[in-house]
Parts: sequence; C-alpha cells; structure tokens
Amino acid sequence: MAVVAGCAGATGGATSSTEDPLTRPEVSLAAETLPGALDGAWPLQIARGDDGWLVPFSDGGAVSVRRVGDDGARDDRFVDRGTLVGTVATSDGFALVVAGGGEFRAHFVARDGSDTVVHAPLEGNAVPGIASDGERLLVAATTGGEIAIEEPRPLTATMALIARDGARVVELGTVATAPTPWGDRDGFIVSSRLLLDGSSGAMSLAPGRQVRDARVFRMPIAAGTQPTTDTISLGDDHWLTVDGLVGWAGRDDDGARLEVVTPAGRSLVEVGDDLTPRTPRALPSTTRGDGAQSWVAAASGAHVVWAATAQNDPVFAILDASAMQPESGIVRIRNATSRTTIVSPGASSVLFAWTEGDGVVRYAVFPW
Repeated sequence: MAVVAGCAGATGGATSSTEDPLTRPEVSLAAETLPGALDGAWPLQIARGDDGWLVPFSDGGAVSVRRVGDDGARDDRFVDRGTLVGTVATSDGFALVVAGGGEFRAHFVARDGSDTVVHAPLEGNAVPGIASDGERLLVAATTGGEIAIEEPRPLTATMALIARDGARVVELGTVATAPTPWGDRDGFIVSSRLLLDGSSGAMSLAPGRQVRDARVFRMPIAAGTQPTTDTISLGDDHWLTVDGLVGWAGRDDDGARLEVVTPAGRSLVEVGDDLTPRTPRALPSTTRGDGAQSWVAAASGAHVVWAATAQNDPVFAILDASAMQPESGIVRIRNATSRTTIVSPGASSVLFAWTEGDGVVRYAVFPW
C-alpha cells in the first residue's frame, strides 16, 4: 500500500470510460459485526496477509483479533490487555502492538500461530498506528503539548523500532504534530517527510511529500500557488511531471498507479519503475452521486475500487482495470456513522469496514 523531469503529457490520450457506475443496481452485502465497540481511533488498522485479513477489536479491556480467511474461516483470538496501537502484516504472518503499563508490547504472530512478545519502552502517550518493513515494526509516542498560558510544554516524540530480537528508541525531539509511521519492504516513512532505515535507525529527508499510502513522492509546491500539474518521484532523483494533480497513488512490483485529476476528469496513469508512463485510462464519472464527485479508493491487480457517496451513503464499484467498466452492481453501505470506510483489497475479494451507532464495527467481504 517513484525519467527525467519534464515528461508532461502523461495523461494525454486517455481512453474514455462512459458508464456511470451508479446506474448499476445495488448488490447485497453480507455484513458481520465485531465483538465489543470501537475503543480508540478510527480507522482501525486492518492487516492483509497472504490468505486473509487480521481485524483487531477490543472488548472489556481485552485486545483480540479476528482472522478473516479467504476460505471463509473466522477465528477469534485473545492477544493482550491494554490499549490497541495497531495491527500490520509481516513477512511471516502478522504483528499487533498493545500499549500498557509504561511499555509497548509487540506480538509477532507467525503463520503457524506462535506468538513472540517483544517489550519496548513507552515514553509518554502511544500514537495510534504501527508500520512494518516486513521484519521490524515502528511505533510512536509523544509527551508534552499541553496548552498553558505560561510556559506551554512543547510536543516531543520518540519512535520505537521493534524486531523479534529486541527494540531501540529513536528520538525525534520537538515536533509540530504527532508522528505517523508508514512502512513497506524498502523501509519506513515518518509523517510523509522523513525516511527511516529499519536496519540502522538512520533518518533522512524524503525527496518530497508522500502521496497517500504509497512510496510515491510529490515535488514541493510553492506556498500561495495554484498548480495544475504534479511532479512525482518513486523515491530516487528521477521525476515525472503529469498533466494534472495526483489524488491517489499505489505501488506494486511493476511500478506505480496514479489517479490523475484534471478539469476534464480523472484517469488512472500507470508508470514503470523508471517512470515511463503507459497508456492512461479514463475513470468513470457520476451524475448521480453527491456533488458528482468520485475517486479511486484502492487498486489491486486487475481491479480498481471506485468510490463515491449517494445521499451521504458510501458507495463502491469494482472496475475492470483494463476497461474501467463496472464488473457487477454497486456496493452501498447504509447506516454508517464513520466518516471514512476502510477498503482493503485481497487476492480474490475486498474487505470493507465501517462503524455504526454506539461504536459498533461492521465489515463485509465482497468477492471479485
């Protein structure tokens, strides 16, 4: 979940996609409910593994996880007592971090179900969310930041870099806001701007600001300007200028996918690892959705999850990535109270999760 600069025109010649997905009928959705109620920040971190998802939940102070398998299996497991920090996939299973008693407790759960617990110091207040590079975890904590008339305390932050064989603390010092960790197999990104090497703990500035949840970076935009193009990098010194603004980005082994927004509409632009653009494909638009707005929620393999709202209900369509046409009817989530819906693609299906009244967490797996 980035040859040379100046290659403008990357969105030119996009093939058209004319069908409004909201003209399709609504399909039934078999929703399930997690035990307990939401206890902490939304959205939850739902981890996607090789053969299913790990969905965390808290019930009466007990932190547990539900394995939602691609084969239809459901398995609930108690993990720890404390405050859930987050859940993430690793190279050999899943990991979950709980805060409590002045420490982080990282649970590395292997595919065979064995659980290795690693303790790390917690200095201050745990920040919701964890990241992984496949082998290690990164979590954050803050102290200070209280508002006071006289001598307000500055907000300071630390990061804990946790592996199966131990943990180390990385000092960030004074920060403007609580740091947010993000990771992939190439390392960690902190608050969209700092790169952190998991092996050494060394930090450096990213080449630009991270675009959403992908190792794609946007060249800084001068304050006060109203740009109509974006210049992006996949993490090195090479840049590509696209005719439009990048609203969403995703990475895979073959390069990157960019949702490019122009006054004429939205298109999906694929670029290789060398930033060579391929033929863009126009995304569907809607006249039936709220404000006629739509966007890419996720993309995986041959599928794109297109999103909009209709009378404030989240609605989704699964598009064939080659033709950008709906593959079935629309998924409409009714009675949601969360402002955002989690969309987590899998191998043969996609998981949607949301909240309803009184903090009830609901989710559904939709095949594709």
